[in-house]
Amino acid sequence: MRCILHILLAMFFLSACAEKLVPGKSAHLSSKKFISTEYPQSDYMTATGIGKTEIEARRQAKVEMSNIFESKVFSSTINRVMSVADGSGNELISHDAEQKIRVISAVDLKGLEIAKTWKDEEEGLYFALVVLEREKARKQWQHEVDAIDSELEAKLKSLDSTQSDFTKFQHLKKIRNLWLKREVFVSRIQVLGFKVLESKSYDADIIFDKINQIKSGLTVFISRSEETSRESIGVISDKLTADGYIIEKTPAAADIIIRISIKTKALDIDNPNWKFARATALVVITDNETGKILGEFTESKRSSHLTFSEAERRAIAKVASAAAGRLAVYFADSE
Repeated sequence: MRCILHILLAMFFLSACAEKLVPGKSAHLSSKKFISTEYPQSDYMTATGIGKTEIEARRQAKVEMSNIFESKVFSSTINRVMSVADGSGNELISHDAEQKIRVISAVDLKGLEIAKTWKDEEEGLYFALVVLEREKARKQWQHEVDAIDSELEAKLKSLDSTQSDFTKFQHLKKIRNLWLKREVFVSRIQVLGFKVLESKSYDADIIFDKINQIKSGLTVFISRSEETSRESIGVISDKLTADGYIIEKTPAAADIIIRISIKTKALDIDNPNWKFARATALVVITDNETGKILGEFTESKRSSHLTFSEAERRAIAKVASAAAGRLAVYFADSE
């Protein structure tokens, strides 16, 4: 009898230990059953967040859902863009598009609903369930696709054949960016498990082809003020050349005129061992065919050294590099 009692006590002890090895097991099983019953995968996308507080769990749940979409949407959209852009033989444009897609696809999702929150007492953690109704989201995003298609069709029809090449180039890039936004919505709908038909009113390949054709022939002349060094112009010229633009030696042959003026001044900073200089660049971009100023900006950089001449030289080099970067961004994405 005593032996049987010892066996029963041992079995009870092992059973208690086994329960402790899987904390919160019953709570997890209960939540899984609730999710599959109330929010079936055929109708909903779901994600669960965990946190030390309910607020943290809610936030993490939304992050988890956004991550699901962001990775899949980016991958799907970039593959689509690469097939179109590479077909036009333009790696630079496809690279520009990739950067744009990263920004668009990272936008927060709308329509997410926190369906349930609970606390696992054994683990001391909060859980939150976020859901997205597939059909509701599909309708919302399909509406966005249809609206973009209508806008794209109108913009393509409004392209004036008498516009200068660079003006047309700018408009086409805006059209391209709009199409990229469309493709992100298309990819989201595909992640939901639905298909989207291609628009029959325009051909995306033609948009990239036209951008490629115009860009390959665009020529630039860089004009400098008397106080602006040739070395500074060289930095900017090298950057634009690397991005695929042709630098002309005379303004008459150029489509775009870039006027650059870099001025420097000494800075009165209370440091007897160092000299300080500030360089400021003014950049003006003009359409040579129409004479219209397309854009302008300033950049300012500071540097220091034991001598003023070296501090000035370094400040000029910094501001020239910064101006080159700003110009590259402007030409890549003129919005």
